[in-house]
Amino acid sequence: MNQLLKNRIITSCWIAAGVVTIVLLGAASRIKSHHACVGINVDIKNVDQESFIEKDDVIELVNINGSVIGKEINTINLFALENVIKQNHWIRDVQLFFDKQNVLEVSVKQREPKARVFCVDNQSFYIDAFANRLPLTGKASARVLVITGFTSNKDTLSSPDSLLLKNTVKLVNKITSDSFWNAQIAQVNITPKATFELVPAMGNHLVEFGSADSIESKLRKLKAFYKNVFYAKDMSAYTRLNVEYDNQVVASKTTATYSIDTVANFIDTTASNTSVAMVAKDSIDKKKGTVAENAAKKEQKLSVVKQNKPTDIPLSSIGSSINKKENIKKPLVPKAVMNKNN
Repeated sequence: MNQLLKNRIITSCWIAAGVVTIVLLGAASRIKSHHACVGINVDIKNVDQESFIEKDDVIELVNINGSVIGKEINTINLFALENVIKQNHWIRDVQLFFDKQNVLEVSVKQREPKARVFCVDNQSFYIDAFANRLPLTGKASARVLVITGFTSNKDTLSSPDSLLLKNTVKLVNKITSDSFWNAQIAQVNITPKATFELVPAMGNHLVEFGSADSIESKLRKLKAFYKNVFYAKDMSAYTRLNVEYDNQVVASKTTATYSIDTVANFIDTTASNTSVAMVAKDSIDKKKGTVAENAAKKEQKLSVVKQNKPTDIPLSSIGSSINKKENIKKPLVPKAVMNKNN
């Protein structure tokens, strides 16, 4: 009987202790929730080079509905504030919380511009790796890849413009993620046919890149051409390189007629073993016939640079369009972005 009474007393004590603990915790929570915000601390990340947002910009967004300093903590909706701050196009992510001193901590991640895009109407904006369009600010100017000839700067893009932006970002990401191409390619031109031209930092030539399909393969054979052919000759020897054709780079000079100076075939286009198989060094003049006819006439004049056995170069696969008579001019680079300073 005494043992039963003792157990009941012990149980009652534990229950009482639990109730007291809950009450004390509730009271402490109510006391803390009635504490006022005493300050704001902003930490902006991803600003190793240029800062397109400043702490004052973030604080202004935090206080958009009135200053939070002096407000009771339980009346401040942190989730709503996060959504307001994310309205800034340059802010990728934001985290809000109160520290032990009742200071509102604001951690912000800034978006990283990958390229500056110039539209046909001379308007421009930056893009990041996720195809987000970032407006210009007076706070900074990024030294990034330049894109010209984009078709629209409207808030809502049409389906063709959206696809073009997607393909542009796809190409930009491939260029900027590779140290060689990031240094070699200074500008990308978008043509009226929604294809791409590359303007290198070295050499007085233009690279006809074509569509955004097979980007890795095109860059791989272009790098092989640079390594095996281009750097072995004068850097100004060519004015135009075309990488649109499968396993082939077509190099040409500017003359009275559109002529082919060099055709390089690439037998192996794997990343580890890309090789130049053959080079043809005969100019093909429109006045003397088609590419196929000249290839037949001058077949025996082809010079084999690197091959395991004699083969024929399929010049006819290039297409008759390269025989068009035209003057080749390098597209003008906007003065405002020469040397990627703006």
